[in-house]
Amino acid sequence: MSHILASGFAEAIKRATVISEVGTRDDKFAAIAIFSISNGKYISRTAQTNLERLAQDPDKEVAEYAKHVLASVNLMP
Repeated sequence: MSHILASGFAEAIKRATVISEVGTRDDKFAAIAIFSISNGKYISRTAQTNLERLAQDPDKEVAEYAKHVLASVNLMP
């Protein structure tokens, strides 16, 4: 992976983390989608941690979407 692509991926995860913590319901859905993207074989640990947090969200639809994504992506061993 090129340095530019890796840097962009890291920035996307960073911004998704922020909007997943302080954003609206729609922001949380967008963040979950971003967290599902991998830059290799596995999603990042940061993405996994955030998905696990969002799986506990009081909004049941947000939580279910996060759980679905966690079940469908490759997690770090």
